[in-house]
Order: sequence, then C-alpha cells, then structure tokens
Amino acid sequence: MERNTDICNSRSTSKRMSGYISRSLFVLLVLLLSMTGCGKIGSPDASDSSTSKVDTSNPTGISIEIEGRHLIPEKLVRIPELDDTNDEYYGSVKGVGLCFLMQEDTFPTRDSEYGTLAKFSMDLSYDTTNDNSLCRACAVKVEPISGVDGYHARVTYIYFAQGSKDIPTDIAYKYPGGTKYNYESVKALSQDENGLETINIGLKDYVFNKYESDVPASDSTVLPASEAGLCEICRKRVETVYDRAIQKLQNEGVIASSADADFSFDNATLEPIFNDSVKGSALTSAWKASEGGVVLAGPRFDVHANVYAEADATKAENYPAFFPISVSWGNTQVNWDNQAEPWKNYSDCFADSVDDWKYIVMYKDYFSRREEKYYAGGLDRVSVTTLVLVIDAQTEEIVHIKCIATDCPPGVNATSTTGSLMREDALDYIYGILK
Repeated sequence: MERNTDICNSRSTSKRMSGYISRSLFVLLVLLLSMTGCGKIGSPDASDSSTSKVDTSNPTGISIEIEGRHLIPEKLVRIPELDDTNDEYYGSVKGVGLCFLMQEDTFPTRDSEYGTLAKFSMDLSYDTTNDNSLCRACAVKVEPISGVDGYHARVTYIYFAQGSKDIPTDIAYKYPGGTKYNYESVKALSQDENGLETINIGLKDYVFNKYESDVPASDSTVLPASEAGLCEICRKRVETVYDRAIQKLQNEGVIASSADADFSFDNATLEPIFNDSVKGSALTSAWKASEGGVVLAGPRFDVHANVYAEADATKAENYPAFFPISVSWGNTQVNWDNQAEPWKNYSDCFADSVDDWKYIVMYKDYFSRREEKYYAGGLDRVSVTTLVLVIDAQTEEIVHIKCIATDCPPGVNATSTTGSLMREDALDYIYGILK
C-alpha cells in the first residue's frame, strides 16, 4: 500500500508539473505575441514586429494615422536655406523642419492646377487655443530610411517660422475633408534652435509636376504642402534668383559691390549708377516680352498668382496659375473682378506652372538718398526710388532695368520721413512691356 501511495503521489505531482509547464508556455506565447505587435487589424501596433521597438524610443509617445499612413514625430531640424534675417518686412525668419517616421513606403498626393501637392499637412502651433497662430507647412520632403525596423520613410514638413516662434510646442493637423484641428504636443522634442540638427533642401530639389499618383519614398522628393505653400516656395525662389542676378552684375563690374545695398544711386538724379556705361545702356534700353512664362513679383519677392483666389475657384480655372492676383494668405474675400481687370488682356503672357517660368518681372523700392538729421529732432529724410527689373529665370541674369520714379518726403509737414514705393506707376510700366 505504501508503494501504491507513492506511485499515486508521483503521478499527481507529474500532472501538476505538466499543467504548470503548459500554463508557463501559454504565458510565454502571449508575451511573444504582444512583443511582435499582434494587435487589432488596422491599428498602428499591428503593422509588424518592429513597430513596438521604435515606439519605445519615441520621445513624444505620439502615433498618428492619417490617409492610411502611420507616423510618429521623430525630431525637429533646422533648414538654413529658408532663413531670412534682418528683413524689414518679414522680420527674423527661420527655416524649421519637423521629421516623422512613416511605416509605409509611399506618400499620398493630390492633384491641383498648380501641380502635385501633398494630400495632408502637418502645421505647427504655439498656442493650441488659437488656430490663427498656426505656422503652416510650405513643403514636405519624403525620403527613404534604413536601419529603423518597421519604418520605410522619413517625412519632413518644412516651415518658415517667424520671430521668436522658432520652436513649436504642438502639431496641428486635420483629416482631409475635416474642419477641426487635432493637436499633439511635441514639447519633448523642443530644444534651443542652435542645438537642432541641420538638413539642406535646395530650390532645385522641389518637384511640382512630376507625379500623378502617390510618391514613392525611394525617390527622395520635395513637394509643396499646399497651394499657399507653393507661393511661399516661389517667393523664396524669386528672392534667390534676384540675389544671384544682383551678384552677377556686381561681379562683372556693371554696378558697385556693396554689402549694404544692391544698387548705388546718383545723389542728384537718384537713378542707379552703372560703372559699365555700355552694359548699363543695354540694360536700360527698351524691352518687350516676346513670349509667355512671365511671373510678376512684388517688392518683398511675393509672387502674384491666382493660387490665393480660392473663393473664386471657378474663375481662377480660366487663367494661368501665375495670373497676377494678389491677396494675403488665407484671405477668402477676394474681389476677383477688380484685381483681374487690369491684366485680362495679358493673360497669355503669364506662366501656367512653376516649370514654365521664363521671366521674373518685379517692382521694388530702394533707399536712394539719405539726408541725415534733416528734420527737427534729428530725423533723417530718406528718398525712395522704385525700379522695375526683368530677370531671366533660367540664366538668373537681369535683362532689363527701368527707373520708374523717386518719392522724396516734403521738407515740411511730412507725414513720413521716408518715401514710398511707386506701385501704381510701376504697374503701368509693366502693362506696357507685356506683349
């Protein structure tokens, strides 16, 4: 009997051990499944075994799913090509980028009459209680990545951040077709702007009309983020072409080299001084646009285009993309007829896409004479001369210069000690040089 009891006890112990092992194996299996991301179908955690590895290093803890793409904020970066400092109109502007890791290997796009645009945008916010404080993305860069399990692409949204708003606190985004913003904090990514990693994005990298469907990340492409973003990119393009064209004239000795001013002006006539009289005469001789592809730009390099005329979209479709309508970003109260009327006879002159730019025709004001302590109280009197410049967009060379007029504040009862841009006179001249 004792022997049989021992056998029974042995069998009971064996069964208990077997059950314990089974339960242990089951728990281990559950743990393994949880580590491999076996979650709900369609959830970010269900993508593959590597997602959870990346999520554990995600400094914000944010995962965004939009248009079938799964993204996590990765880092803030600086983009120095977009920096505009000491500009009297824009103030101090910094190029800022916000990088996301994306699980998918294509980025969704949408078609517009201006070219291929990103299908959704990720804007930045510095005050989540006010949608008007948003810093809107102007472009988005899509590029392949390697060495990050479960993620195939890096998506970098690109911004012009003004003044002290260099580092954002939140992401603000809408689902396509939605009306309300969603906010996610990225304070965990914030740091001093000088400590941010720098990436380079040149104007030549932008693509406007190449894609008719989603962009593969393997192509490393930079797209406009929206119609308004396209205008910001174009403004920077005009500024860059202008700077290079002025530098060429200085390098060739046609105008004086100066770190303080683009042109030197005769103190009596207040017209530009040309050190090379032959080339100066050629630049100021009569000029006429002989073909289309014209882009009109204002004194701060702002491009006039019907991109802004979203409230009159049906009318905009009948004109080239760069037909000169000029209103502020986001303004939906566009009086299309009043703005379009002066240009209707010249519709064929203007470029229909960024790729079609041939000539940049711009009007710009310059300080041409400063009379120190002219007014009571020691204030200077500053005369302002308005020029019209025609720049070959391909060769980046100035081909025509017209001195329009100079505005000199009166000696007494002056409402301003600085002259004004002669905008209407400049536009009247531009009407005349278009075919």
